[in-house]
Amino acid sequence: MKLSKKISARTKTIKINWCTKDWVVMSQKYRDIRNKYHNKKFGFYCDWCRHEFENGESMSIAQPVKGKNMILCSRCADDVLSSV
Repeated sequence: MKLSKKISARTKTIKINWCTKDWVVMSQKYRDIRNKYHNKKFGFYCDWCRHEFENGESMSIAQPVKGKNMILCSRCADDVLSSV
């Protein structure tokens, strides 16, 4: 699996071990929990395309080969899962 995007004059690609689509639904309760234990903005946007999540929207999770788990929007998760 992989995820790619164009950045200025190059393409950034990362390899993904696994991806789970529709992992959790964004809600005010989720925001309150994340604010209590992490940075104010942590987990409120897609880590790949920076799409800001709204309440009721599904979030996905993926594990890159290197680095921490990523929170992804449904569109980016579809890209990862279709690259298999």
